[in-house]
Amino acid sequence: TLPIITATISDGKVAALAMKTTGAQLGAAANNIVSDITLIKILKDETGAKFSYTAEPAGYADQSFTLKNADGNNLAFTDKIDPAATYTLILFVKDNGTFDYDNTTGSVIDPVAMAMNEAKAPKPSGGSSSGCNGGFGALALLGFALIPVFHRKKR
Repeated sequence: TLPIITATISDGKVAALAMKTTGAQLGAAANNIVSDITLIKILKDETGAKFSYTAEPAGYADQSFTLKNADGNNLAFTDKIDPAATYTLILFVKDNGTFDYDNTTGSVIDPVAMAMNEAKAPKPSGGSSSGCNGGFGALALLGFALIPVFHRKKR
């Protein structure tokens, strides 16, 4: 059972669900970067869908998330995650959108799980890459533990 995040908002708007978390709670280890974070929305039919990352306020939209450091600055996709640091994780969920469990207008309910993909060792210069990106399937195959997000209520 996942904790539930709830918010009361204006009808049809996108809720910004913010919570404090540490790099360790995100599952970070040495060499993890923001792109290693996978946030999964657990849908009503018990399947999952991924939130997409955005570092720019213009990208704050339904089904996206951003991560801010202690100074309140958004992290870039390639910024390292320090296991000991505190971050603000913000999820964006539209009222009555696909990721909203609550059919009541003006109320958002969102169970979400976090996983940290395995950090990749820095590539030596001059090397080549296979170009393979496992994405969501790799997450399932590697058996990463899902870490529930702490319950928060934003008013």
